[in-house]
Amino acid sequence: MQKTTFLCKKTALGVLFLLAGLWIQAQPKIQLKQFAAGFNKPLDIAHCGDNRLFIVEQNGFIQILDSVGNKQSMPFLDIDARVNSSSNEQGLLGLAFHPNFLQNGWFFVNYTQNNGDTRVSRFTATPGAVPLVADPNSEKILLEVDQPYSNHNGGCIKFGPDAYLYISLGDGGSGGDPQGNGQKKTTFLGKILRIDVNVADAPYYSVPPDNPFVGQSDYLPEIWSLGQRNVWRFSFDRLNGDMWMGDVGQNEWEEVNHEPANTGGMNYGWRCYEGNAAYNTSGCQPASAYTDPVFVYNHASVNGCSITGGFVYRGTKYPLLYGQYLVADYCSGRFWRLAPNGDGSFTSSILANLSAYEYSSFGENKDGELFVTTLSSGKVMRLDELCSSLNVDAVLTPSCPHENTGSISLNVNGGLAPYTYAWSGGISTSSSSNLGGGTYTVLVKDGNQCQVLDTIVLESGSPMAIPTINFVSGSSVICNPDTTPVTLSATGIPFLGITRQWFKESVAIPGADGSTYTLPALETGTYTMRWKNESTGCFSEYAAPVTVSYETIPSNGVVQVDNILKLTDEAAFATGYTFQWYLDNAILPGATGASLEVTLMGNYTLEVTSANGCKAIYALTVGSNDPRSLIRFVINPNPSNGIFRVEMDLEKAETMQLSVLDQQGKVQYQQTLSGQNVVSNVDIRHLPAGNYTLRVTTAQGQVARKLVKI
Repeated sequence: MQKTTFLCKKTALGVLFLLAGLWIQAQPKIQLKQFAAGFNKPLDIAHCGDNRLFIVEQNGFIQILDSVGNKQSMPFLDIDARVNSSSNEQGLLGLAFHPNFLQNGWFFVNYTQNNGDTRVSRFTATPGAVPLVADPNSEKILLEVDQPYSNHNGGCIKFGPDAYLYISLGDGGSGGDPQGNGQKKTTFLGKILRIDVNVADAPYYSVPPDNPFVGQSDYLPEIWSLGQRNVWRFSFDRLNGDMWMGDVGQNEWEEVNHEPANTGGMNYGWRCYEGNAAYNTSGCQPASAYTDPVFVYNHASVNGCSITGGFVYRGTKYPLLYGQYLVADYCSGRFWRLAPNGDGSFTSSILANLSAYEYSSFGENKDGELFVTTLSSGKVMRLDELCSSLNVDAVLTPSCPHENTGSISLNVNGGLAPYTYAWSGGISTSSSSNLGGGTYTVLVKDGNQCQVLDTIVLESGSPMAIPTINFVSGSSVICNPDTTPVTLSATGIPFLGITRQWFKESVAIPGADGSTYTLPALETGTYTMRWKNESTGCFSEYAAPVTVSYETIPSNGVVQVDNILKLTDEAAFATGYTFQWYLDNAILPGATGASLEVTLMGNYTLEVTSANGCKAIYALTVGSNDPRSLIRFVINPNPSNGIFRVEMDLEKAETMQLSVLDQQGKVQYQQTLSGQNVVSNVDIRHLPAGNYTLRVTTAQGQVARKLVKI
């Protein structure tokens, strides 16, 4: 028998992420409420298929309770004279109604007769009689089993889902199974038996042909399973037919055995093993030959001393218990539950620690609701689950993306007020707001100390498109004195039903909620915007900001120093500027410096451009500086086909240089002349048609005239 470790596993509760709400399940907590009292050592409960409960008293009586706990004035059965109840484990021990009791009136009992041996008998009642009283003289004896000792009589009988009668018998008593009955194949002791009781004549039963040991001569055919010490109470799951057995231990260990429906022939290991622990393995098979219990507990601490097997709850009042096997200890008042894991294993946890009232038996009514008997106090207790009615409806508002706009609001239904709330963030109210998307935990407790502990995932809305800011007019730099208005627009907004908000320096601009925004004249700053989805109340992220600046190029001018034109304050334009010179509004190719050597007369302009594209224009006219001695200066014809006659009269004879320059200021023709009255032909027929400059330079100065070659 392999040792099993039982861990209390807490299953994560399912979370339904609906905006409308979320139902969160509580953890079960039971209490026992008195249903009826005044019984003489009650130790079994059964029903006959209607609303009544039948309470078995150890001394040989069976009492009837109606649906609200009123006792019938006359006992249903009185066989006190036949029952030996002098020892703690003797008496009228078990009751089972035939599945067709309401038609045939048959019911079956297991009791210790006066000589101390076990007897299983059938009695008959008239189902419709008022009061309902069985005939004690209708007894038909099915089985009698010798009991070597007064203890370990088993005593439970139940009809299985197959309509056969199952009977538990202990190992014969004393201590440690001195006769080895648990493993003997030729005794009913230490066994579960299975018989067909639909037999009218003696011996009033037959052996079902599918019993696991039918046809094996070394086994009694009635045996269904073996290796039990003292199964005081067993039951069948009314939903799936599984069998559950609470087997009372010897020195240290109490155990629960689980048998899936229709799987007889199991050997549960006693006296070789007590629970999972080896007890007396002399003559035993390997551990693998035995079936392990699904739950054990020892006698240490407050656990108790003797197991009282229970039922799988299949009622409708307490959904938190549904499908779980409930079991208790006779001495301590500790209750456990075994919850299925879905793979054939079970997780155990303590359900309650109640007062030690000798919990002798469980029973269920026709609806599957559970009851418990307390032996010495003579009571029948109704098992109530306090927490099934505690429900929490959570209304979730998802958070907007990138913001804390979500909320969780809890509505508590059922349970016992007042309620307390403990959120993972430290909040102690029924709702929590200003939440971002994420995982939150809340513990809700009611006045019964029932609690709901759950993890809620608050979703965050899907990210929205981020607007993009463009310039409709103007640009990111306002150039003085440019008066073009700066207008911004936002694109990338995917649908209707939105509002916009523009911001300057992260502060909302009042009234700026259109698809475009025009800056006031000469206003500068950093601008952004975002849009709001009116259906969700969520905002987009901010658009990438744009900065609008204002720039004035430094005040300046152009001056002529000798034959060089330059800016009056060159230092102000040391970095970040580009330059272009023009002569008579025509660009001077290659003239891109801050200064220019003048070779021609005319109107010069300098265009200065900043790194941001702002421009300034500075102008200067370079005119004639005629020699003082020049009296007459004639060019004829002008325009001409390339030969020009130049006549000059001076006050005195001088040497002069006559030059022809193109529009770029390059000398294309040159000659030296002398005299007071000078006449000379200038031949530029080799040059292309266009405008040229004729320059005459003397010691007294310089004169220039325009030539037009056609």
